[in-house]
Amino acid sequence: MQRLTPIRTNAPVPCGSPPDSTTQTQMKTILYVEDDEHDVFFLKRAFAQHTDGWCVQNVQSVEEAINYLAGKGRYHDREQFPPVDLIVSDVSIPGGSGYQLLRWVRDHAEFGRIPFVLVTGSAQVAYRGVALPPR
Repeated sequence: MQRLTPIRTNAPVPCGSPPDSTTQTQMKTILYVEDDEHDVFFLKRAFAQHTDGWCVQNVQSVEEAINYLAGKGRYHDREQFPPVDLIVSDVSIPGGSGYQLLRWVRDHAEFGRIPFVLVTGSAQVAYRGVALPPR
């Protein structure tokens, strides 16, 4: 009989911990730029329950996100704050907007290929389907 649901054979590796010999794949890191603690809680919970190998790192502002990506200040330890594989950002964040962060990321070649997802809890029509402004 074929199993339709994969069986978890490995416990999740905490963020920043190096994979051990039983880990089949390397940990992937999501940088979640969000200042609402409830949204952070639910995203982390969803990834912890439904995916293996993903670590969610949270920052709360454009400045913190840039420092994290560049490995500056408190984010210099890449074991604790590993390079990111995906950026998820709220549109409305302290110190600017998710659009401004996206522009900064795309303007820096070393980060330009990282997938970037903009999200919003706003029902305002102004936020829906907005394209990145031209350079």
